[in-house]
Amino acid sequence: MRTKRILATAATLLSLTTLAACGSDSDPGNKGGDASAGKNGGAQGKADSGNDPGKDLGLTKVSSMDALVQLVATATQCQDVDQGPDSTHIQFIDGDSTGDPAAALAKSNKAWSIKDRAVCYGESYADDIHRLILIDDMTRFQAAYKARQEADVRAGKGNSTARYLVGQNFAVKLNASDRDKQALVELGTLELNCLPNFTPPNGARNEKALVKGCTLTDYVD
Repeated sequence: MRTKRILATAATLLSLTTLAACGSDSDPGNKGGDASAGKNGGAQGKADSGNDPGKDLGLTKVSSMDALVQLVATATQCQDVDQGPDSTHIQFIDGDSTGDPAAALAKSNKAWSIKDRAVCYGESYADDIHRLILIDDMTRFQAAYKARQEADVRAGKGNSTARYLVGQNFAVKLNASDRDKQALVELGTLELNCLPNFTPPNGARNEKALVKGCTLTDYVD
């Protein structure tokens, strides 16, 4: 089984390399790197205020949902991709599943600046549900995420908001082991955390996000 996993990972990386090569022709300004570049796709450094930190932090950028699925599949099992708007697992951002599902989804997408959503499954269909998001405006996404986390804290819910690993133009919620999450970090993502007074442990990356009060870190929990 381990040999099959290694071969599958190698095949996925080869496919991602092909996608990145195609993406670089159409997007010569992508200094942060496409899906195959991982965290080494761009120069490391602090984010500049008002700019996309992904290029400076070496975060991965994907060209499509298919490319994002392949990226996630390199880190963990991601099968049976579902993008149906009527899927209960697609309605996951703000908990608004009342009324017409398509209308609720459109409203939520606008508020969070989401371009497209999908879910895929790991070994357990009941628990290992990975949520994949393509984002139009990362600043708006982070602002909405921060507001949601702060609302949870005020309501006494603690941190009930899902944690996301983000790239330049996407976010992923993995229901997987810390090892698999760390594998996705190594492929060019950082965890977004907007909890008040959050500080990563010593030795972990502590980068400024686009929204004040939010942190990007390689510490996963």
